[in-house]
Amino acid sequence: MQRERDVVTPALRSESLRRTRLALLIALAPALCLVAGCGSLLGISDLPGVDGSAGAAADSGGVTEDGSSTSSGIASSSSGSSASSSGIASSSGGTSSSSSGSASSSGSASSGSSNGGTSSSVIAISAGVSLACALLSGGTVECWGYNAYGQLGNGTTTNSSIPVAVSGLSGATAISASNSSACALLSGGTVECWGYNADGELGNGTTTNSSTPVAVSGLSGATAISVGGYNSICALVSGGAVECWGYNADGELGDGTTTSSDTPVAVSGLSGATAISAGNESACALLSDGRVECWGDNVAGELGTGTTTNSSTPIAVSGLSGATAISTDNLSACAPLSSGTVECWGYNYDGELGNGTTTNSSTPVAVSGLSGVTAISAGYWSSCALVSGGTVECWGFNGYGGLGNGTTTNSSTPVAVSGLSRVTAISVGEDAACALLSGGTVECWGYNSYGQLGNGTTISSSTPVAVTVTW
Repeated sequence: MQRERDVVTPALRSESLRRTRLALLIALAPALCLVAGCGSLLGISDLPGVDGSAGAAADSGGVTEDGSSTSSGIASSSSGSSASSSGIASSSGGTSSSSSGSASSSGSASSGSSNGGTSSSVIAISAGVSLACALLSGGTVECWGYNAYGQLGNGTTTNSSIPVAVSGLSGATAISASNSSACALLSGGTVECWGYNADGELGNGTTTNSSTPVAVSGLSGATAISVGGYNSICALVSGGAVECWGYNADGELGDGTTTSSDTPVAVSGLSGATAISAGNESACALLSDGRVECWGDNVAGELGTGTTTNSSTPIAVSGLSGATAISTDNLSACAPLSSGTVECWGYNYDGELGNGTTTNSSTPVAVSGLSGVTAISAGYWSSCALVSGGTVECWGFNGYGGLGNGTTTNSSTPVAVSGLSRVTAISVGEDAACALLSGGTVECWGYNSYGQLGNGTTISSSTPVAVTVTW
């Protein structure tokens, strides 16, 4: 049975529909889908079929990613850890960074084509809800997929099934894409964002959407960026502090309030952070001692504290130590450990925790059968791990082929992505995922109704397909 699938619309930002959605997901989804059909229930018609054929990977030379990227569009921090979500990219997902790390929600695809006469290669990727972005070696960014709010950053609101350049952006060192917006970290430690802005998630002191990048107000010394799934964004700043902005009804800004902010506010009492990951309505930070602290919504135990009580300030994940990165997205989070294993916590309806069950857990549980993990990316309903040797394993929801194993069958334990090798970074979005390969190219798989696989079609694929090279 396929799960209900979010359609990105302004209505999803209202608190009442947020809570309705959570209730449906946790309690009523199976019954509602049986009665109305998951597609018709959400107003989705003509869902694309899944094409099981594998896409060929380009093998052109290029620069491999030195850092990491994660789910939800994040890249990893200079410490080599990563965080993501929806947007979060990083060596373990959920966070975006300008140096060292692995793969996750903020990286992209590239092949060494010319861009303005200069050969460029993808060095990071970030997969969002229905879009993805790639950071190129020359400091520019290209995005593809859904664009109703200008989240592709090219000055239009027209979807694109192939990469398009983000207008006027240069000097980017990390990227993060998520629901309906995206951000880039620039070489000077500032951040620019574009897309949806009803809750102030562009951070420029307004609530006006922008289809081209705008500067986040008053932010300097940023070293990593993570865009959350529901309109909140966090930046790691030099010194190990974190600042967040945007939607805050559940305390996801971490400042001790539930008041939204259209400019950055400091996360209370947090220091020594080395990576960040913003999820839908929560966020987490990896600390220098290998612990993780989280804040915000906790309806499914995604804060990892052993309770389901929200917190507007950071609290420690119970019993977790030796974490090397952090990735959080929808209602769950995952952390790779120094031992090469992974632990996850939170929502588990489709096996998102990877422990062979579909029971939620408000404390970390070990992902079954994983070892040698070098990066993790937690996506909307599934997660993926990059393992030593350059292969990828995924688990969770698979209704549109997002696990990449040639089927549409959910799995509560990791399964190998078919035909994928030489991977240096990964990023998981909602129902699709992308991998950066050692040659600087990108392959994606899963849902493709808006062109988020970047291969020039809107046909879903349950195995990896090559992103069309436009640079």
